[in-house]
Amino acid sequence: MSRSMTGWGTYKTSELNISIRGLNSKYKEIYLHLPQELFYVEPHIYKIVNERTIRGRIDVFVSFNVEKIRKKYVLNDALFVDAYKNIIKLFSKLGIKKDVPLEYILRDVEGVATTQLSEGKGSLSAKKIKGAVIHALNDFEKSKKDEGERLLINIKKYILRIKGLVGELELRFINLRSSYEKKTREKIKELFEKDRDKKILDLNIVEVLEKYDITEEIVRLNSHLKQLMLMVSGKCSGRKIDFFVQEIYREANTINSKIQDSNITGLTIGIKEFSEKIREQAQNLE
Repeated sequence: MSRSMTGWGTYKTSELNISIRGLNSKYKEIYLHLPQELFYVEPHIYKIVNERTIRGRIDVFVSFNVEKIRKKYVLNDALFVDAYKNIIKLFSKLGIKKDVPLEYILRDVEGVATTQLSEGKGSLSAKKIKGAVIHALNDFEKSKKDEGERLLINIKKYILRIKGLVGELELRFINLRSSYEKKTREKIKELFEKDRDKKILDLNIVEVLEKYDITEEIVRLNSHLKQLMLMVSGKCSGRKIDFFVQEIYREANTINSKIQDSNITGLTIGIKEFSEKIREQAQNLE
């Protein structure tokens, strides 16, 4: 069953909160939004999401409960000593006679004092985070599947509407062809009265009728609709559906250019309108 590109999935524990959002996109785009403390697991999360995504923009939001996660205070000794020595040199150069304010070094020199997630009980391991992401992805994919089923129901409905219009188009063309042939014969008969010209008249009629014949277009329309229905009844992509819809739209335009009849024009306009509706739905599918 085809899936929609749009969807939402979540997974929460006392420690972690994972949210995944899917949006429409021509390409596959994966964006991870993680706190700095979890950057180490970013490649693992990207790999999991990438393997389970075909197309669309995917945003993954990961946060953790600070109160539930053990942290440790880490001091960069080398950086602290370097900063301390440089400040002493600066004070000496400027003639400042006071102790170096250690709290400034700890607070303002980036990287001297940091907090990191601790290991052991109460810690966030890569395995635990990956497991939470997989749970969120399962919820996300269920959302995409449900939305995809709704889209396919709409597409099937529009295919049947087009099929009905093509049936009306075929009947209208048969009647129009018969009527046009009759009128053409009567008109030519007024101009030529001798029987020996009958073959010539028949030939002219055939040439005129062939010029306005849309039998092939109708056959192709029915073929495209059949292919579309088979596709949406199984697993299909939005791009493939879009291709067949473009072909249907093209056939409708060809019919319009061949026959100048208000009823047929109305039917082809309906075909194109429903084709556009199918395209709108298909653009949301992976």
